[in-house]
Amino acid sequence: MSRAERQNLHHFWVENTRIELAETQTGEFARLRELHEGILRECNEGQEEVHRNLLRNIDIIGCTTTGAAKLAWSHKCSPCLHIDN
Repeated sequence: MSRAERQNLHHFWVENTRIELAETQTGEFARLRELHEGILRECNEGQEEVHRNLLRNIDIIGCTTTGAAKLAWSHKCSPCLHIDN
């Protein structure tokens, strides 16, 4: 095999390997992204449940309207009294 043929073969192998790795890494990234989204969703649901449980056991909740807007889960607790100024 001549030097030019070896170089062509080398470039062919390198390019094919790059393509295969890119496809593999893209698939792996998508899988990990979905896994992360699921775990993050579970974590957020757990935090919201903890907050709801805390709210059930207290008599007075005080926060600004901005804070109340950020805590949409506070509307789920009962009974709640919201006072706006």
